[in-house]
Order: sequence, then structure tokens, then C-alpha cells
Amino acid sequence: MAQIRKILKDYEELSPMMLGEPIIDQELFSELTRQTSVYPPLIFSFILIVFLFQTRSLKGSLLSLIIPVMASITIMAIHFSLGNFLNILTAMTISYLMIIGSAYGLHFYNGVQFYENVEIAAKRKFIPIMFSMLTTVAGFTSFIFLDIRAFKELGILVSSGLALVFVMVFTFMRETVSVSSKKPRSLGVVYLGGKFAKAILFFMIVIALVSPFILRNIEIGTTGLNYFRKSSEIRKAYGILSKEFHFREPVYLVLEKEKPFTALDNKKLAEIMKNIEKIEGVSKVSFPVDIPIPLMRILVKNQPFLRFFIKGKALRMIINLTPEGVAKAEEIKEDISKILAKYEYNYTIAGTIFVWVKINSEILSSQIKSLFIALLLIFAIVLAIFRRLIISLTTEISTSIITSMLMGNFINMTVLHINLEISTSIITSMLMGLVIDYSIHIASEIKRTKSAKAAVEKLVPPFWETLLV
Repeated sequence: MAQIRKILKDYEELSPMMLGEPIIDQELFSELTRQTSVYPPLIFSFILIVFLFQTRSLKGSLLSLIIPVMASITIMAIHFSLGNFLNILTAMTISYLMIIGSAYGLHFYNGVQFYENVEIAAKRKFIPIMFSMLTTVAGFTSFIFLDIRAFKELGILVSSGLALVFVMVFTFMRETVSVSSKKPRSLGVVYLGGKFAKAILFFMIVIALVSPFILRNIEIGTTGLNYFRKSSEIRKAYGILSKEFHFREPVYLVLEKEKPFTALDNKKLAEIMKNIEKIEGVSKVSFPVDIPIPLMRILVKNQPFLRFFIKGKALRMIINLTPEGVAKAEEIKEDISKILAKYEYNYTIAGTIFVWVKINSEILSSQIKSLFIALLLIFAIVLAIFRRLIISLTTEISTSIITSMLMGNFINMTVLHINLEISTSIITSMLMGLVIDYSIHIASEIKRTKSAKAAVEKLVPPFWETLLV
């Protein structure tokens, strides 16, 4: 690719563009590189600034961040040592651990400053932070039960990473943190009273009831091109090919037979091509059917372009789909199978479009399945914490309401025309983990102090920081 780009630089006046699977793979690899080497330092810097403002302690802020970074490095090292690879989801592990895991260190540090004693803070904060970790892990653990492997790997990496962060907070950080003369800022948090809380709850219930009806307005699914900006060279090149050359992502039909292909097969191939082109959604089928197959085997030695259509005992046809055809690729695949059933050929219908169709078809079911499993796991953990059904149900209901309201960001996604796909579907589990985290901390503090006002004014400042991050 680099050599081709070097040659094209001599013809910049022609505005040359490159497009193809190798180019897309190269750009995706560049994006993975950015997710693992560029974004984490930026996220680290932003979180450090926010934490530093609230804690007024460089040591406390750095400790809260260094721990999830160390956990990320450890978890990813184990992941790669087991022969696994980096993908578009697992590349986000480092960012997730920094964003979520840093909150554990922040809660512990603020506890140390509040109680002015490391051991008392460790005793008081151990249970709330542990169960916050477990409930957040429950949200990501639900990915393990899904069919998409990338989701499974992300769930395992983030869950094990958060568990490691928790252990390091109460071992490494416990031994290094100390009481500071500068107390953390309260950020001007004021408890607005029960009436305001009830009004917010009522508003959330209304939104939660409305949001599922908005689901039908959300576009489900994506393609490989959607991961690139509209201003990117790949999107521009694809736009030109589509508009000027009526290019569509091709589907490949590979034909094989037990005996060698003969010139008599050309007639059958012509029939197959003619019938496939009659299918609604197919624009054209390409194959040099005018060249007898035995002759093609000879010519392929001097005509490299023929290698695209014949290799060994296999023949390959190119089936171009219309925009409408791309949308119903699975139906077209079934129609092609019906046509080929009349012939003695073994066949394979392949194309990247079918990979995306498979992924897109599983996104919504995976979203619902992971949500249901996560809610069950979280309820079991919350019940184990408080050992009271009413408190557990209250905490679970708050999680369910907010998760329902923001599941897939229904409203925002509808307004902003954002598709429900792999990356956006992760939001649900993240929200559940964060919401239940807040609920457990507040419920535990109210149970201890018998005062909602004291609990809110003490705990909300670090919550605001987590939300900002």
C-alpha cells in the first residue's frame, strides 16, 4: 500500500483515491492504534485535571488514575499471551478501565480525607466500593452470554480489570495514600429536598415509559464504512464510485464440482447468471462466460485478471447489488440458493455484507439479553448487600428506570440519527454499572447516617466528577 501511495503522489493533480478491503483494514488498524495509544493519554489528562480540581491533591489524583492504568496493562498482557487479538471493542478496554476504575480510587481518597484516617476509611468504604465493583462487573459480565465473540472478550477484560483495580485500591493505594491538609472541594452541592427528588423521579418514569416506543424509529445496524468520518478518503472514494460508476459492495458466488469443468458448463453458467440478474436487488453478474472454461485455464497464465474468476477447481462470479439489494442481502442469498438447487454444483455465497447482516441481526437481541441478565445479576448482588427486599427493589427500580430511559440512548439516538450498533449498544451496560454504583453508595450512606441530605452532600461531588469523565 505504501509503495502505491508513493507512486500516486506524482499524480496529485488527478486527485487519486484508493478503496478496497486492504485500505479499509489499514484504516481500521490505524483507528485501533489511536484507541490504544492516542485516546488513553488524552483521557488520562482530562480525568487528572478534573480529579485535581476536586481533590486538590496531585498524589491522590495520580494514584486514582495510575491504578487502572496498571490494571489495564496487566489484563491486556494476559489477553495477548493467550493468543488473542485486538479488535474494535477490546481496544476500548484501557479507556473503560480508566473512566470507571478511577472512580474507585477517588471514592477511597475522599473517604480518607472525610474520616481523616486511612484505616477507618478502608473499613467504611470497603463494602460499598466492593459491591459497586461487583454490580458494574455484572453489567459487563452479561456480555459473556452473547453470541458475538468481541462482546465476550470485552466483558471478560473489563470485568477482570475492574476486579484487579478494586484489589489494588485496598492494597497498594491503602499503603500509599495519606490525610492531606487540603480538603476536597464540595463543588457547591446542595440537597434540594424530597419534593425535587420525587419530581425528577416522576419525569424519569414518564421518559422511561415513552422511550421504548421510540425504538422503532432507531436505525439498527451499520457497515464497515460507517466507522469512518464522512470527510475521510474512504467515504469520499466510495461516494464517487457509487454515484459515477454505480458501484455497490459485491457478493461472491463460488462454484465447484466433483469432476473438472468443461465447455458444456459455460451454457449452464450463462443460465445461472441470467436467472440471478432477474432477482430484484441484483444489478449485474460478472463472469467471462464467453470464454470456454478449459481455454480459460490456459489463458489464466498470461491473463492475470482471469485469476479473479478461476482458481484450481473453483469458479467465482461477482454479483453486484443495488442499494435496495444491500438492504435485503439475506433474501437475495436465499433466492440464489433456490436457483442453484437445480444444478449439480457445490456453491458458497460470500461477502462482507453477510458478516454485517449477521452482526446487525444479533445487536438488538444481544442488547435485550445482556440487559435482562445484568438486571438479574445486579438484583442478586444488591439483595446480598442490604438483605432487605424493599431497599433492593428500590435500588433495582432506579437502575431499571434510568437504563430503560437511556437504553441505547433511544431519545438522543433518534434526534441525532445515530444507529443502534456494536459500539452504541455497549452504553446500556455502562449506564447500569454507573447508576447502581451511585445507588449503592447513597443507600449505604443513608443507612449509616439516617440523613438523605448528609449522604447527598457528601457523595455527589465525586459522582459529578465521574459523570464529567
